[in-house]
Amino acid sequence: MWSLRSRWTPRVRYSTWTAGADRTHRCCPPDDGLTRAPYGRRPARPEMPPSTPPRLFPPERLGVVGLALALACAAPATGWVRTELFLGRGLPDGGTLTPAEVDAFLAREAGPRLQGWTLLEARGRWTGPDGGVVDEPTSVLLLLHPPGSNEGALEEIRRAYVREYGQDSVLRVDTPVGASF
Repeated sequence: MWSLRSRWTPRVRYSTWTAGADRTHRCCPPDDGLTRAPYGRRPARPEMPPSTPPRLFPPERLGVVGLALALACAAPATGWVRTELFLGRGLPDGGTLTPAEVDAFLAREAGPRLQGWTLLEARGRWTGPDGGVVDEPTSVLLLLHPPGSNEGALEEIRRAYVREYGQDSVLRVDTPVGASF
């Protein structure tokens, strides 16, 4: 029996008598690898797995290092630019543009200038010049185009939106991307 103060007590009696090639004493506890036999005898310890993880051998190290170098040295995917125009729909008088009004504006201003785009609806938050926080619905115009193309058209769309709806600005984000159609 196990106790908290000592590992085993010598008064343990086992009801099973064993005699076999793997036993050296006739009165032994069941060999579960956890109990301790009386009179200071211990059962054989079970084999334990190695405590350290297996190491990579040199060929495996070379493969891992080679893969890491190949990924690190790969040129970033370029060839296209992702442009996003954030069109805030809040008006200076406190009103809000509807999505239909933004669609009409884009049909009038972007339709003749661009071949195609994606329009996403979002919620925007920004700090105004007076320090107040402004929450407003936002339309995000998303366009993929080759570098250098559509620059003038995008700037004209930005200026027209600011002028027509009294906006402080239209945020533009350009990101180089890899794209295929």
